[in-house]
Amino acid sequence: MIADRMQLLGLQYDENAMLIAVGIIKKWIKEKKEYISTLVLEEEILNHKLYMPSNTEKAASVYFVTIKSRKFDLAPDYILDWRQYFKETAGIGGHELINAEDWNKTLLPELRLLEDRINTEVTPTLIRARGFARLSAWFAFGYTFSQVAGYTIEVNQQEKMWRTDEQPSRSFNVISENQNGEIFGQGNKTVAVGISVTGSLELDVRKYINEHGGVDALLLLRPAVDLGPSCFQTAADVTAFSEQIKAKTRAFVKENGADTLMLFYFGPLSGACFIGHQLNAICKEVKIMENSNSGGYIESFVLY
Repeated sequence: MIADRMQLLGLQYDENAMLIAVGIIKKWIKEKKEYISTLVLEEEILNHKLYMPSNTEKAASVYFVTIKSRKFDLAPDYILDWRQYFKETAGIGGHELINAEDWNKTLLPELRLLEDRINTEVTPTLIRARGFARLSAWFAFGYTFSQVAGYTIEVNQQEKMWRTDEQPSRSFNVISENQNGEIFGQGNKTVAVGISVTGSLELDVRKYINEHGGVDALLLLRPAVDLGPSCFQTAADVTAFSEQIKAKTRAFVKENGADTLMLFYFGPLSGACFIGHQLNAICKEVKIMENSNSGGYIESFVLY
């Protein structure tokens, strides 16, 4: 916790730096100093060269939860706990909100306020995200701390730290399961893109479209490798995946003249976060779909 706090304040935070800090405190105790002014503190920091070099990457850690609380590898600088907004089953937050309108009215604005606060207090380039949250929440998180805003996001995936600025793998490819997509009609100016990673979501997406209608065209995308929990092996796989998903989705939206994109996803949190991180300049309106507790997909929130 001390190391995280020192890093947040722009100080060196390795073991040696913390030993120096402890030595300074011990000296003040021996001298029986009753008041430490900011000038005295600043003098000690400068004398012991505790400030990080100006080119050191600034970071802020965010604990983000909609499912269940637990401890992680670093203490949070900021906490965003949304469990009270989600329907609960056996003490675990579900996929659906208690009030469906909360996504656009409460949660997205709260995320934007958090981003404003972090940017004002820390001005970091790296956001170290930890927590158990539903996929739609990770889309929103990635979108809020976006690539175009200059952020890099680090997530804990399979007990490994994966960053959005990793160079994309040249061997990881995204393919279409239905060629250039399927045309159902015209006039709705709405297209759907289904993205399968952990397993196939094709049947669920087709079921949703058959039941609700209003979709002109459907594109089904997936990695060229076998689907499953271990589909992504490295952060480089996920950055390659998210870049290709964006390019193929943007081209599909443009080709069909769509104003609204419905985005379906079945995969790990890193994929949702990394796609959200790049989810700009794709369509006028993007609807993020979430697989509900009762089965099938529901609309979670809309990005403009």
